[in-house]
Amino acid sequence: MEVGDLEQEIKKGTKLPEEEVGALAEDVLQAGGVSLTREERPLATSPKELRKPKKAREEMISPKEAVLALEAGGVAFDFLGLASLTRELRQLIEEEGVFDFSRKRKWWEKIFRRPSQKTPVNKAFSSTSLPPVESLVSSFAEVEAKAGLILKTLPERPEEKDLNDLRLRVEAWQEIVGQWRNNLFGFSKGGLANYQKIVESQRKRLSAPQGKKGSYEERLKDLLANPQKRQRYSNIFWSEENAPQQAREAADLFLETALAVNTARVLHRLHDPEEKREGGPLDLLAAREKAAELRRRVEEIRENPSLSQEEKQRQLEELNQKLINLLIPIANKVRALFPHNTAYSLSAILAKEEAVCTGKTEALKAVCRWLGLEGKRVSVLETLNNRDVHDCLEVDSFTQTKIIIDGNYSSWHFLRSYSDEDIIKYVDQLIAKREIPASERRKAIADFKKYRANSFQIPLLSKVLIYTLTPTGRKAEKNYRRKEFEAVRICPYTGKREVWQADIPFPHLLVAPDRPRELISGGYRCNLGVLYDEQGELKKAEQQYLEALRINPNDANVHNNLGVLYLRYGRTKEAIKHFRAYRRINRKIKER
Repeated sequence: MEVGDLEQEIKKGTKLPEEEVGALAEDVLQAGGVSLTREERPLATSPKELRKPKKAREEMISPKEAVLALEAGGVAFDFLGLASLTRELRQLIEEEGVFDFSRKRKWWEKIFRRPSQKTPVNKAFSSTSLPPVESLVSSFAEVEAKAGLILKTLPERPEEKDLNDLRLRVEAWQEIVGQWRNNLFGFSKGGLANYQKIVESQRKRLSAPQGKKGSYEERLKDLLANPQKRQRYSNIFWSEENAPQQAREAADLFLETALAVNTARVLHRLHDPEEKREGGPLDLLAAREKAAELRRRVEEIRENPSLSQEEKQRQLEELNQKLINLLIPIANKVRALFPHNTAYSLSAILAKEEAVCTGKTEALKAVCRWLGLEGKRVSVLETLNNRDVHDCLEVDSFTQTKIIIDGNYSSWHFLRSYSDEDIIKYVDQLIAKREIPASERRKAIADFKKYRANSFQIPLLSKVLIYTLTPTGRKAEKNYRRKEFEAVRICPYTGKREVWQADIPFPHLLVAPDRPRELISGGYRCNLGVLYDEQGELKKAEQQYLEALRINPNDANVHNNLGVLYLRYGRTKEAIKHFRAYRRINRKIKER
């Protein structure tokens, strides 16, 4: 789409000055050549692989879709026995020592029929697979059998709104349970056939009479046929006052649990002390002990009254370096085991054994959480071309310094020995192999010189870009000209643009972190929104973009995508609002 065409779209329904219309149109197109008609590609700011919607849909996992389908009430959740399944999943994870689910919730006993108990989380885990995972097969089969019976029964009932809503919820839960089942068990064709036999066996059991009560299927038909009984049944498990909130909390509990199961599987995949897989040896159990020891030392230093503030700072900075050394082999392993491709959720990267930048960030964030560290996904503009949207991980250190790990960005250590002439020859070789367009020769040479400058500051053991950012206390005012060894970071709390000191000459141009302690990153939501957009599911795309902005309100990419989406809706004023946010966040910061 040309600038002039986009200007016409923006003009519709607005009274903006001509110069602002032109500036907005130019900026939006510079964000990646957005195609409003979707004739050539979806939003161009997304990864290249997402331009293949059919392939991307096959690799996509949408765990929160079930929550979107949960409207008022939690009947579907209880009908399917998801509370029981959640309890089993959590017990499995606690036994594995992956997470401590001892947080108390006021409705815990009501749903799970037993009080919350604190479970120790320091047990070792197998490096192959979750040991008791097979015990869950019959539980998953029972849930799927119940879903089949409910959907079979519903068409026999009158067209009532609550039943139509129930059908939507059951279908959504059926899909997500199937996804988690596939990723947990990884059935072969023969294994899947055997699993279907177990589902059929459960279905027969549920249809068989059970004494005076009758069968589950008979009681289900009776219940669904009577609106009053349905309401009473719902109120048994969900108090009438806050049923929607409780239903969503229960759904989130299930999804958080399933996310932790996949985290356990990521840990198992990465744990490789004997280096049986590529990427170097990695003992996560030892890493966890070291992380705990570092945290203990930090507390000792902070609470030592005999140390001056300067000495405390010096010792904490030494521990920061030890933390970086702890993270390097983890980042190397993630890079080696999950080569670059479209997968971006934990489920997808495990199923496909690949990961785009968001997927690597999710894996690294999962490991950090297990180590007791705070890791956040950050949306950035890449160092060299200052334009492409990219994700990496920001880890809180023991001081105000942030550790940035970019799992998709090579450390380029081999360039240390290259002269300028060597770099020119190297670029020409890439052009001859058609890996770089000849038209970009001059820019590529400049870029590789920056790679070389960075490589001298990155630890030699690191296979990926890893560096630190330290706050300077200065704001990045409008038209701020960034210097070498400087980055601009948007504060996730205030939204202010801040100047940070980097320990490499050319860090990322813009860093916009997610809110702390988010289980699912804003980048995952954004990518899911792109997929829905490509399918023409504009309402679902909007929901994902809005959720991404809740997690990271300073993500320029999401504002741009949402603005384009609203133009398709004809909601031009709302589109302009997001285009302006994109421009505000993404003001050009020229490098000297």
